[in-house]
Amino acid sequence: MRKSVLTLLMTSPLFLAPQAVLASQGQSTRAEVSESWGVGIGMRSATMPYKTSGNTVNDVMPLLFYKGEHVYLDGASGGVNFFQSEQFSFGVTAQMRFFDIPRSAQNVIQGSQLDIGGKATWHYSSNLDFSLEVLSDYDSRYYSNLTSAYQLEGNGWDGALYASLRAKSARFNDTYYGLQLEEIGSAVDSQVGARGRMQLYRNLYAVGHLGLTVFDHDTYSSSTIDSHTQWEGYLG
Repeated sequence: MRKSVLTLLMTSPLFLAPQAVLASQGQSTRAEVSESWGVGIGMRSATMPYKTSGNTVNDVMPLLFYKGEHVYLDGASGGVNFFQSEQFSFGVTAQMRFFDIPRSAQNVIQGSQLDIGGKATWHYSSNLDFSLEVLSDYDSRYYSNLTSAYQLEGNGWDGALYASLRAKSARFNDTYYGLQLEEIGSAVDSQVGARGRMQLYRNLYAVGHLGLTVFDHDTYSSSTIDSHTQWEGYLG
């Protein structure tokens, strides 16, 4: 596992700043609603927790950013808020879920895909949010995320620290971690990480994310999983 983490740190674009592709962002104001947008491309690296000869997987991912009155895009996720106030918001959400699967299983199980569901957020304070997401893949394999996120801001940069509990249905866990070879059952794992952006020049920003998933005992104990943890990160 130490070899996997070291390989990630050496190859992850989060640590290869000279090769970063940078996102550009612009702003426009209409009536009393401030809208911001941005487009870019990022390089992503992640360790593979499966029992396989490979240690890491690398992807190129599109990054889309937009913040309107009800619609938002945030890198590889987005949604529409049907209701929002200073303390609460609710709507539908969609997010790209990267399936860092061994190549030997790619013909059996579909890889990375867009999951869709609902999201409710409690804006506890100007810096702290609590959110609950219930999501599903294309075949109604459900999972949910209970997340707390603390917003940070400085001179020319902003970001967030987050911690999350992910509850996985038996069908979801059996497919994406048992690889349809073993019935693991439902389980809950935990995630922590940080994401942010830094202004480089006017409307030119560098954006990045680094996250860690800690698997539950049942998932780690399965015959297909080789590690207690999985690291992932991107820079764009």
